[in-house]
Amino acid sequence: MDLMIFDKQGNKLDILQNYTSIQWTRKYASTGQFEIHASPTDSNVRNLIRDNRLVNKQTKEIGFIKYVHASQTMGEAEELEIRGYFDNLEDRINSKTHRFGANTEKDVNTMITDNKRNLDISFESKQSLLKSNVSMESTWLSLRETIEKVCELTGFGYRMRAVTSDDSISLNCFSMYDGQVRNVKFSDKLSNITFQEKELDDSDYKNFAYVCATGQDDSRTVVEVDLSNGGDRYELYVDSRNTSKTYRDDDGTEHTYSDSEYQNILKNEGIESLSEHQRINTFSCEIDPNDSLFQFRKDYDLGDIVYVESIKYGINNELYRISEIVETDENGEETVEVTLSKYEDETSSKTKGGIV
Repeated sequence: MDLMIFDKQGNKLDILQNYTSIQWTRKYASTGQFEIHASPTDSNVRNLIRDNRLVNKQTKEIGFIKYVHASQTMGEAEELEIRGYFDNLEDRINSKTHRFGANTEKDVNTMITDNKRNLDISFESKQSLLKSNVSMESTWLSLRETIEKVCELTGFGYRMRAVTSDDSISLNCFSMYDGQVRNVKFSDKLSNITFQEKELDDSDYKNFAYVCATGQDDSRTVVEVDLSNGGDRYELYVDSRNTSKTYRDDDGTEHTYSDSEYQNILKNEGIESLSEHQRINTFSCEIDPNDSLFQFRKDYDLGDIVYVESIKYGINNELYRISEIVETDENGEETVEVTLSKYEDETSSKTKGGIV
């Protein structure tokens, strides 16, 4: 794995060398993380320090170093352990109430801009500015938490990458993206997967919410949110008594939501709460990144939607989202483990019109 080391100012310092292992965990709708074990050479000790950045030459992803540990024996450092995340969005809080609607990515960019406060972040120039039918509000969460909530409701992912040109590099460029359906199949029948594992967990799953707002007994405002699609219902109570029907704008002027606006706000709270109680339906497999049938990064990558067939676990050509990819480099031997989440579950939990 080829990793370049940069300082906070964007100056290239070196290429990572003399490492024993790299675990590079990429995630679609939340931040990924990395862990590196390296020899304590002069270059590594000098450059692998907190707040410096790593750039993956193949994916252009940014890794922000947040943890450095040096182990010693008899006064001699034996190993450096380096960990970090693929964004710096946890460093800022969304200090205002921001609303996210049909122009989802544009609204997210506005929230980031309003809360930059010298945060080292920019935007990719060739953004698609994704849209959806989501409607939500957020305040006093970190930028990372807010964007992850948006991704949960829309099915979008996000990333921060380095954008390079012939003579310069721009670090920390944020964008959202939506993986595409690919004509790719992971199958034990095709022998393009080795290790495989399936997990299904409904223990915390909810798909129907009663959102209860102000009032007493029968006069209390109650909104129902049904994401069961006519199937079995798993109900959740959401206490929204603190959600007022009035609000103040930035000038301090008080306004009152209409009945339909207020119900939409409550409905969105129900959808947000349900997004925190999703079923786990994942399929994990280890693949050969050099497989000639479907090539990693060329035919598929993180966020894409692919077909899965498993004779062992009774999966028959079902669509799954590539939600996580773990790339491991152990002394030059690379492996790729892919985690896929069932696409049908994702689409059924998204908001579906009427709340923009």
